[in-house]
Amino acid sequence: MKTITEEMIEEKAISIPKSHPEFVNLKWLAKAISRDKTRHPLQFIRVEIGLDCRDDEPEDFAILVATCGRRMHKLETSRIDGLETGGYSMRLTASEIMLIPEDSETTGRFPTWRQVLPRWEGKKWFGVELRASVESTIGITTARLNEACRERGMIAYNDGFLSEALGKGTLYGVRGYRDWKARTMLHDALELTSGELTAVVMPLRVKENSAF
Repeated sequence: MKTITEEMIEEKAISIPKSHPEFVNLKWLAKAISRDKTRHPLQFIRVEIGLDCRDDEPEDFAILVATCGRRMHKLETSRIDGLETGGYSMRLTASEIMLIPEDSETTGRFPTWRQVLPRWEGKKWFGVELRASVESTIGITTARLNEACRERGMIAYNDGFLSEALGKGTLYGVRGYRDWKARTMLHDALELTSGELTAVVMPLRVKENSAF
């Protein structure tokens, strides 16, 4: 028998079945939610609703953001009915994702996530083209990034964060690939973009001459 609390949660939750076009993207988004119980606001996602003008045809759209403080995942979509601006908790199963709206007293203050996005204007940056696939390993992907950075100094990123940002095991079936554009500045955050998805991964502090 369900408790009153469980019934109330199901009543206000938005159910995303596995057949929904944003199901896998939401699973990807959830990778960046903090598991650190001492950082309570980071255990929720932030949703912001606005207008997006594409080809002079405005449409309602939503921005969903999750961060653990060392990386951030952002999803832009116009395909989830019922979303409103605010904080949400997420419950994931193999067949369903539940987005549960929470009040500000519960979620606390979510970080000003737009300040995390790198600002490229007027700065020297360099980019690399990435193609992540289920057949590639974390080491191969990391090596490509480090090779691109070699002339400007070594930049290291958390392998687990990078793998999850590229969607390995989340955005693919048994086989497949997805193209990502990556750009960064020396010793700065790495920005990965692919269509409606954006990930920002902060660099690791690595001692000089340290091995990978």
